[in-house]
Amino acid sequence: MKEKITIIIFFIFCSLYYSQNTILWKITNPKTEKTSYLIGTLHQYGENFVNKFPKIENYLSKSDLTIFECLTIDPFKTSEIINSRKNDNDIVKYFNKTQIEKLENFTKNSGLNLYKMSPIELKFKLQQKYTRLICETIEKDEKNDHFDAFLIKLSDKHNINKKGFETLEEQIILLNNQYENLTWRNQKKNILYYLENILSTNPNKNDKENLCGFAEKYKNLDFDYQFKNSTNLKTLVAERNNDWISKLIPQLEQQNLFIAVGFMHLMYKEGLINQLRERGFIVEPEKMN
Repeated sequence: MKEKITIIIFFIFCSLYYSQNTILWKITNPKTEKTSYLIGTLHQYGENFVNKFPKIENYLSKSDLTIFECLTIDPFKTSEIINSRKNDNDIVKYFNKTQIEKLENFTKNSGLNLYKMSPIELKFKLQQKYTRLICETIEKDEKNDHFDAFLIKLSDKHNINKKGFETLEEQIILLNNQYENLTWRNQKKNILYYLENILSTNPNKNDKENLCGFAEKYKNLDFDYQFKNSTNLKTLVAERNNDWISKLIPQLEQQNLFIAVGFMHLMYKEGLINQLRERGFIVEPEKMN
């Protein structure tokens, strides 16, 4: 009897352990028998990472509709929105002339006006570059260096209709609302850290926010969804998840979907996985290979 209990516990443990080692989840609607898939992306990985897992394109190609955070993943459109603002020269109060020149060159290469950006927008742009370059999420031969943008291309390749939860303008507003307390003063060290390492011939991968550590864990499918914990990103994660769920439910009842959103939106109590389960959907981890 004890041996049987031990075996049962072992299999339960293996099941729980495995459930933390995938970015792809199967959603079954018990009422309509529709089957959909949900994938948690890390935006700074690209086509080479996606192509390692043929199931991703396979499931996407068989869906009736693909849904993304936003259909506009275009740095030029982002620049257009930011550059349409009035100049704000507050940044010059906190950075010296040499630092400003380096930041000007960095943003200019991205088509952005440094003096029209908020602290979080500049930091976010630097983090994206740092993750791709220093954490090496993108390989030299990659033409498509954004996970979600590549999935959008695959949707077009397979003639799958697609939708976005938000517009790019809405996403920029949400980002700034979440981090409205960030200032040039309190973000100076972080901004300079990312800038100097991007420009360095001997960069440091041990950033305070552990971007490289998370990117490595993601690549190895080694992470914890923390389903019992709450997110501390109320605006950027929790509130958006609530909005997306209200839009998803009617679609899940009618069609087979392929849903691609940032990995953080699958995590925590407020994540899409928990919210779908609470609404009666069966959400199960899917093997990547």
